[in-house]
Amino acid sequence: MKFEDWPLIRKLNTSTDFSAATLYNILFDVEDPILWLHNYFNESNPTEFYHASLAYRVASVQPTNFVLYTARRFEIILNHFTRTLYDLSDNAPHFHHCNFATRLLTGRYIHVLYKNSGSVQTPDLAVDRVAIVSAGDGYLIDWNTYHTILEPLDGTLSLLIRGPKQDESLNISDEGYSVEAFLAEFEKMRLNIAETIEI
Repeated sequence: MKFEDWPLIRKLNTSTDFSAATLYNILFDVEDPILWLHNYFNESNPTEFYHASLAYRVASVQPTNFVLYTARRFEIILNHFTRTLYDLSDNAPHFHHCNFATRLLTGRYIHVLYKNSGSVQTPDLAVDRVAIVSAGDGYLIDWNTYHTILEPLDGTLSLLIRGPKQDESLNISDEGYSVEAFLAEFEKMRLNIAETIEI
């Protein structure tokens, strides 16, 4: 099974619009992503994802990102929340430097959006909206919108599509993240998907 065969990839490869709204529509037009991911991961070598994922890992921040596919104009990422790690991490309001859409596959968390009366680089934030996001729900965010996630259930999985970078000020990488730590998180994520399929 090739990742390029997934209908989600085919739709993204033919798209010329990478606004948050278009990414959201494409993400929710795909049937049963968790079953597709389950089958794909059972046939994949998890170390394939390590180097791509390392480039986006921020030390002391949750969730763990698994970069599943990278193209010139978009990326597909699976996020896995481990609650014990989340509670120890720095999850301050932030923006993503690119438009994106998220679809929760399992679990739940609180999602907070902020109004910014400052600039992107020197924000002056106030809470705008708070929502509980559960499996089956999703949202879209423009690149310059600040948000944060609170109180994720352990094992929550979200599928995210990012469009091209709109801001180049962020250059992140956690070089201290070992292959062993990555593989342990990957296995937890894979088991969460398998348990969801069996329910």
